[in-house]
Amino acid sequence: MEKNISRKRVIFFITTLLIFSTISSSAFSGEKQLEDTKDDPVLNILFYQMDFKFDGTLYENTDWGAVDLYFVGQEPIMYFNLVVNGVWQVQNIPVLSSEGTDVDQTMTYYFDLGCDVGDVVTAVSYGYAFTDDILNTMPPETYTAPVSNDIVILSAGADGEMPPLAGAKPLVGARAAEAEKHAHSSFPNQECGDKECAPAGVSNSLKFLNTKHKLGLTDAQTSIATAKTAVGFVAGKGAPLDTWWENKKKYMSDNNYPIVTRKITDISKLADEIDAGQDVEITESWIVGGIRTGHVTALKGITKNADGNYTLEVVDDRQQGVAGGTDKPRTYVYNPKKGTFTEAGFGDTKFEYATVECPDLPKWTYHFLYSPCPGGVLQVSATHNCVVQGSPLFDRYVKYCQTVSGYIPKKINDLEINDVLFDFYWDYVCENHDQTKLVSPKWSNEQNKWKLTPLSTWVKVNLSSSFLIPSVGDPTGAIQNVYTIVNLDEYLANPVPPQDMYVIEDGVCPMLPGYHFGMAPFVFDPYVGPDHFPFMAPPLMYGVLAYDAEITLSPVPNQSPFSPEISGPAKGKPNIAYNYEFVSFDPEDDDVFITIDWGDGTNPETIGPFASGEAAVASHKWSKKGSYEIKAQSNDIYGDESEWGYQGMSIPRTYTPWILRILDRFPNAFPIIRYLLGL
Repeated sequence: MEKNISRKRVIFFITTLLIFSTISSSAFSGEKQLEDTKDDPVLNILFYQMDFKFDGTLYENTDWGAVDLYFVGQEPIMYFNLVVNGVWQVQNIPVLSSEGTDVDQTMTYYFDLGCDVGDVVTAVSYGYAFTDDILNTMPPETYTAPVSNDIVILSAGADGEMPPLAGAKPLVGARAAEAEKHAHSSFPNQECGDKECAPAGVSNSLKFLNTKHKLGLTDAQTSIATAKTAVGFVAGKGAPLDTWWENKKKYMSDNNYPIVTRKITDISKLADEIDAGQDVEITESWIVGGIRTGHVTALKGITKNADGNYTLEVVDDRQQGVAGGTDKPRTYVYNPKKGTFTEAGFGDTKFEYATVECPDLPKWTYHFLYSPCPGGVLQVSATHNCVVQGSPLFDRYVKYCQTVSGYIPKKINDLEINDVLFDFYWDYVCENHDQTKLVSPKWSNEQNKWKLTPLSTWVKVNLSSSFLIPSVGDPTGAIQNVYTIVNLDEYLANPVPPQDMYVIEDGVCPMLPGYHFGMAPFVFDPYVGPDHFPFMAPPLMYGVLAYDAEITLSPVPNQSPFSPEISGPAKGKPNIAYNYEFVSFDPEDDDVFITIDWGDGTNPETIGPFASGEAAVASHKWSKKGSYEIKAQSNDIYGDESEWGYQGMSIPRTYTPWILRILDRFPNAFPIIRYLLGL
């Protein structure tokens, strides 16, 4: 009897499990089940029907859809494809896995939901593919999923209005033009208030640079509140569309931020800026009611596609003034032929310019040259008196012929960085390690010891252009570890063109002045006396080493001057010379030349040089009546240009009474009238 009862219980339990499993499978068929697709890096896909609230105007249940792609980051560039209700809505969009390989991350993509505006969509059928190559046909439609509601809340970032809601479109990409990725990881994205896209973008960028390059800025210096002051933000109006970046540049200079700010209008250059560890903000624009305004986003990653377009991964606050809206980067497409982005809800917007910010610090570059080896792990560390400070400045695999770069901080942990260490761990095929340390030792009679010059100071004092330093090692593995000290002062005094091979004897090489080679890490002893080199290690007695990489030190990039301020009359008469004053400031106090275009078709003239901030005076006369635009541009002595400065000049028509016009026409007539008029 008990056995029968137990058997019935088991049968009931199994039947219940089967029923629950069937119900669960039906109810949650929209969620990916990893048990069925263990090799698929896609973790989940969630769908939304979008509402938009532009400048307080609410568009509900629009035809725009959004999909959140949750996935595990992959090493190669991946491609996301999505079919919704039988239509290929997301086509071959490159995915950069910017947070890293094997790291869970999320991207959002906007597309055409395929409904009429006002229709409520509660579910979709869909299919997707997440592959390392593009698709030529859309993926099969194999899933159904519920559709939730989400909203974008934005106001124009400058004075003006958001555009009316644009109709939805598919998101179309293409194969990447190259295999290399150009993306930032761990890029901050803060919540912001109404119209605060420009200061939020600046603040996010400053926080990114401060963390990545150890600039030592405080939270207050990188806050949105400070950035609002920097860009010239006005409540209710936003930041000036064309000049917020220059306002910010001047603020950084006036307040001694270790930041260089530049404006770039060629979007093809932005990949190099990302690769160099610099941040980029994108300014886009549109016109509503005759007023030009726009929006600012921070660039997280960029891909040039084989069709000539670009896909950009960007961050901004998609729900200004309320919580949420900052947790998911998104992708839009740039068409360089049209000069426009395709933005969800906005329609086509114009690319105005990119603002690039980089540290006001010297740069190191490492180029691995040795073709027989596939590469290795490069670790770059900032040190103080041979003691590593903080986490590595760079730590990742470098392939043959690959060039990587970064910045040399001035201080870490309140200690000056006076040497930099390059550790290259050869690929297992080569099984070797070489270390290169760059130093500038100086004997101090006052302190009776050796001191090391801060490397950023050494570069600033000694270099006006990039300086190449050979890195050498033994890729054969015969000498497992090569430790090299480079006395920069000695090598700079007598640099020798790089050779393919070097013979080392008793720790030195005549073809590498200033180099010392050891069989163990060098130890710094500042008290050995002025007649002894302060770095010691067992010397490499004999070896033949190969020129395997080049290290380049580059000075701080030059900053362009600010736009000239023009002062002078705004109205005048023909053929009378008027004086104008032009004042331009240079962030580095370089002398400047000023080029003036008087707006009347005469050739522009260049005057100078003048000291930064010095008033330059030039005069001009206009021969014809009309309205003219005077514009002036500054160039520093290194050739970097400012933006144009402008001022209007009007030569109005003057009214001549009819009687005087008759007398001018007949100069010998009417003598009595001429007498009465005193002519």
